Amino acid sequence: MFNTIFNLSNVQNALVNSSTEGIKMLSLDVVVKNKCRKLRARELMYGEIKKCHQAGFYISDRNVRLAQKDTKLCYCEATIFIKQYINNPEVVLICMTNDHTNHVPGDASEIRTLPLPSEVIKIIEDQLKGGSTCRNTRISVLKQIEEWGVGIRKPNYEDIYNRMRKMKNLLYKFHPDENKSLDIWMHEKLPSQNYCIFTGNLSAYSNNAQNFAFEFQSPSQMMLMRISQSFCLNATHNISARNIEILYSLVPRHPDTGKGIAEVNAITAALPQTIIHFCEFHVLHAWQHNLDSKVKFDASYTSEQLGKYKYELKADLKNILIESDENEFLRKIQEFRLCVQSQQQFLAYFECKWIGTEELLRRWGRPYVANDHQRYLTNNYIES
Repeated sequence: MFNTIFNLSNVQNALVNSSTEGIKMLSLDVVVKNKCRKLRARELMYGEIKKCHQAGFYISDRNVRLAQKDTKLCYCEATIFIKQYINNPEVVLICMTNDHTNHVPGDASEIRTLPLPSEVIKIIEDQLKGGSTCRNTRISVLKQIEEWGVGIRKPNYEDIYNRMRKMKNLLYKFHPDENKSLDIWMHEKLPSQNYCIFTGNLSAYSNNAQNFAFEFQSPSQMMLMRISQSFCLNATHNISARNIEILYSLVPRHPDTGKGIAEVNAITAALPQTIIHFCEFHVLHAWQHNLDSKVKFDASYTSEQLGKYKYELKADLKNILIESDENEFLRKIQEFRLCVQSQQQFLAYFECKWIGTEELLRRWGRPYVANDHQRYLTNNYIES
């Protein structure tokens, strides 16, 4: 036992070098006295045993949780006891009674198992409170702690994101009642940042007083709308655990083209002169889905023959979709109709939904897209 009473300035003198350079550890069966900062009478008299953070054992089950990380638990038996005696209340005795087993303390491979230092957590929280994104916060924190030493675990993106989730009450939930929290956003937080806010009156459409609709735009979004000539409208489902909630860019999707018919009706009702062209990716996806469900052979054909036939039809549909010349476009459609005469269910669907009128053709046919809009044939790179 050391007779010296240690504090933060000299406690390193009680430690010994570990097998890892730059990492020190407490020797086995050595009692270190530590002077308490404050004395709070009898409530500080206690005895406590601390286990290594890698004590115990757990087997990762990636059959259930595919992205589960390797466990840090390895049956380590390291134990530290902490005691404080009533006859010497200003001194705390710390002694390591069992050494580490099945792992090397301070090894580089073990840094991932360490908790983030409280100082790092404070830096993360301060930056998140200031409005920094998770990505920018991580980059900034890594720069600040670069010189802290080899034994400090560096935060990854998940650490920042999980900290943000824990701070939701500070960052974006300003009242336990979600409706009141929303009111604070709409009447205090967003107006203070010069957001443009619209509130929808749903009483004309529903008697349910709980329903509401609102929209907001940031100053930068308003600036972009003033200089833009094209807009991509969308609707996002499953934004929360309640499946009735929808984040609207406009309206829900249609089964054949990403649930777009309701969106088309809303756009044409509000903007009658608007030219609408469906996303080619969603058109092809709708065709393939219906082709798989509606094209069938009788029992005299094998599954391989049916698969080959469907593959050829899909190739024909792709060729139609990418054709820019109107005459060739119409010719390919006619040829395709002749090829699927035996598949009356799919042919009826294709004629009714896609080629029955000139208006339908213009909504997905590439020959009818203006040159200025050729870059919008799919919405993959502009849809958020």
